[in-house]
Amino acid sequence: MMPKNELEDKLLNFFQAENNGDWKLYETFLSPDVEWISYGPPKRKVIIGKAEYVDDVG
Repeated sequence: MMPKNELEDKLLNFFQAENNGDWKLYETFLSPDVEWISYGPPKRKVIIGKAEYVDDVG
């Protein structure tokens, strides 16, 4: 298990990357098989994989 300070630093860096739109850095925090499901509107959409996820959110 990661030390508390290290885990906190990772979480802060993750959210900073997201908030700053640094999608290259953001992608480094994601699992290769990340899956995101949007239930709309306008329709249900399934995103699988880091590259596809970052392309969609970024």
